[in-house]
Amino acid sequence: MLHRLTCLSVSCLLLTAAHVTAEPLVTYTFNGDEHFFNTPGVNDGSPDEFGPTTIVTGLTATNTLPSGDVRLGNWLQTYADQVMAVGTGGTAQFEIDDYFSITVTPDAGTIIDLESITLDGARGGGSDRGFVVRSSVDGFTANLNGPETESMATQRPTLTAYTIDLTDPAFDAISGPIEFRFYAYSTGPDNVLELDNIAINGVIVPEPSGLALLGIGGLLLFRR
Repeated sequence: MLHRLTCLSVSCLLLTAAHVTAEPLVTYTFNGDEHFFNTPGVNDGSPDEFGPTTIVTGLTATNTLPSGDVRLGNWLQTYADQVMAVGTGGTAQFEIDDYFSITVTPDAGTIIDLESITLDGARGGGSDRGFVVRSSVDGFTANLNGPETESMATQRPTLTAYTIDLTDPAFDAISGPIEFRFYAYSTGPDNVLELDNIAINGVIVPEPSGLALLGIGGLLLFRR
């Protein structure tokens, strides 16, 4: 009887975890002190400029980290709130070494099911510029959003909301570090993309072994 109740309890816990509504696991809003561009490929801003604004218990997440010719800054310009400015090497298509990255790592004994990345973005001027996102799940080979040459829809100060779908099973049951790279391109070295409100959304739950222990512990307390 105890075995059957334990199985039922664990099943209920797993079922409950599977139906938890996705929430922002980590967010970036870039509302620290204004900071003009850093050295290309070097994040010399303080954590409150380029680090997570909010993060749920059970995870760690890096700052937005530039690589290659990408430069990061944060400013107000004509927006209501500060945004992160992303400068590139000025090529009309993304370069494989020019990106900024975010890495999310679940704590030991925790897994995450990812659902989406959401962000707001705009061109800093009238010329074409855009971004694509790739992940470490497939070794950064496939775009998670549109084609490399698709320009962003709006120009400063009008931000457009973007959603990058992560409902593929490859983004379920993540128990180790997962890295997302945002490859940016523009038509000139002084042209920027401006991004805000980056959020990685999903569900965080204990690993199945942890759920089983919770179920057994609860039943033992019940028997006592």
